[in-house]
Amino acid sequence: MAILKLLFVPNQYISWRAQITLIVGEVVAVSCFWWNSPTVFVPSLPDVAKAFGLLWNEKGLSHELGTSLLLILDAMFWMIVVSSAICYLYLLNFFRPLAKFIGAFRFLSTVGLGLLVNVYLNDPHSKKVALMVFFMVAVFVPSFIVEINKIPAQKYHLARTLRMSEWGAVNEVVVRGQLSKFIDCVLLSSSMGFMLLTMVERMFREEGGVGAMLSDQEKYFSVDSIWAIQLSLMCLGLGVLDILGTRFNRWVCKYAYMKLERR
Repeated sequence: MAILKLLFVPNQYISWRAQITLIVGEVVAVSCFWWNSPTVFVPSLPDVAKAFGLLWNEKGLSHELGTSLLLILDAMFWMIVVSSAICYLYLLNFFRPLAKFIGAFRFLSTVGLGLLVNVYLNDPHSKKVALMVFFMVAVFVPSFIVEINKIPAQKYHLARTLRMSEWGAVNEVVVRGQLSKFIDCVLLSSSMGFMLLTMVERMFREEGGVGAMLSDQEKYFSVDSIWAIQLSLMCLGLGVLDILGTRFNRWVCKYAYMKLERR
């Protein structure tokens, strides 16, 4: 009974065994509800598993996931290149208004932008990457600028005390010192890319992808197949961003996860 009370009180510590028990219990409860789903819009777990097997073995779901994965990785690469340049140039007074203005792009819709990429770009892959990078950069830039503004002035003073130049201080304090925050912002903005993924693949269907496959299944109201594709995409995103991305951050920036020794 005491453990149950801890689950509903803020900022309470529970043992790792209690955490595992809690997770397993919640997974079992959700699975039982899902197995006996009362509505047609939430197909049961056996129906989704059957649809997944059909899509994987006969309709090329694995190939479409690979196509979508290559697209999101390409968009992530260009997002990192463009966003890092904008964010580090933000430290120059000349570029500060531009960086803040780019952050306002996240409020735009894709209606006019789709017309622009159709006019100026010919390759369907480039069109999809351009749309995704545009919105991912618009999310990334204000997120990392907030982290830059949080840096205490004492860190810059310390770098100058060590006789570093201004660019040397930027490299030590912002580039290297905030690398862990930079990777966190990359992962956050990339999750936005996964949300945009199916939209751009439905707009430009030439290369296929899970977005085009979802559009086909939606046309025939195949709810179990839609759930199977969505869950496959969710697992892909969790594997790439939450597992591989977080482990990469911990490996590169070990200092950011250091804890004080308990006495």
